[in-house]
Amino acid sequence: MDRSGFRLSDYENPRYALKPFLMTPFIRVDSEAKERYQQAHTRTRACIERAFGRLKRRFHVLHSEIRLRPEKACKVAVACVILHNIAVDMNMPMDDDEFIQPQNGNDGVHQDGGTGVATRDFIVENFFSV
Repeated sequence: MDRSGFRLSDYENPRYALKPFLMTPFIRVDSEAKERYQQAHTRTRACIERAFGRLKRRFHVLHSEIRLRPEKACKVAVACVILHNIAVDMNMPMDDDEFIQPQNGNDGVHQDGGTGVATRDFIVENFFSV
């Protein structure tokens, strides 16, 4: 389990299976294009993890399970993002001393052979091939 509470094996859970809108790393990298994809995926995930970390530090309600109906929990999360963006626009300081670097590495990819795999292969072929 990483520091966010997300178990790396969660990718193996069918509800987190590769989808056209959820790209995961490859289990085996056998080409330069796939290696470039892996590097871009790692950098992008690290950026997103940092953004979530900053948001959670500013709004502690996001640290724990929100005990609300999903629709209301989504509204709370969206409100936090909007308020965070306003704070950033107004240059409101934030304590970054507790920043935790996300861990890099293979996240235990689940490939279901569905449309997500085809989408990821299309991305690799069209954007990461030389």
